[in-house]
Amino acid sequence: MKASLLLFSIIVMNFFGLSAQSIVLSGIVTDQEKEEPLPYVIVMLKTDGGKSILQYARTDEKGTFSIKTSTTQNRFLTFSLMGYESISIPLVEGKKNYRVSLKPKLVQIKEVVVKAPKIRTKGDTIPLSIMWLDMQIVRTKP
Repeated sequence: MKASLLLFSIIVMNFFGLSAQSIVLSGIVTDQEKEEPLPYVIVMLKTDGGKSILQYARTDEKGTFSIKTSTTQNRFLTFSLMGYESISIPLVEGKKNYRVSLKPKLVQIKEVVVKAPKIRTKGDTIPLSIMWLDMQIVRTKP
């Protein structure tokens, strides 16, 4: 009885041990035109046709990333960075190292206008609205 319980325990532990193994995917992301590493690219591991995010990471200063997954079946890696076109690639069974190049994309933004209220002076004083004063500053001044 003890031997069969021990054998069953070993089989169950091996099954869960094998199913919990993780695959580490790594690689480098570069600029397609300059062929230089791209830092701070968002790397997302997606499933279900790219709809659900399972894991995410960010490339370091050298453009390298590392992300863990339990399987590569029906999984995609999506890479995105502002100023570049996003790309999504399906994972290949057995492939653990990826080299991805992002194509620069022009981002058209609207004109930005910064306005500040005109500072009025009365003699040697500057009148301020009370809502601009910080009460902590008022309390500390004599």
